[in-house]
Amino acid sequence: MGLLEKIADIMQCTYISDLRGRLSLDHEQLQFLNELRAETYALSEWQEAVRYITGNLDSFNSAAEGKNILLDYYIKKEATEISIK
Repeated sequence: MGLLEKIADIMQCTYISDLRGRLSLDHEQLQFLNELRAETYALSEWQEAVRYITGNLDSFNSAAEGKNILLDYYIKKEATEISIK
């Protein structure tokens, strides 16, 4: 299972394309994402996931950095959603 498929599974998305519209994660989903071992997936998979989900085209040089970008993305989305309510 590739990284995008794994993230879609964690987020209970029917399709990978559902990842783009997903605004936030619940606590359990965020915990699962946090527990993913960055080194399990190649840097290229993290780059693809970050670009696909966030639209961020910035480059990064490690799988751990890619994982942190995704975590930050969802944490910021969650904070924004809470402040809007």
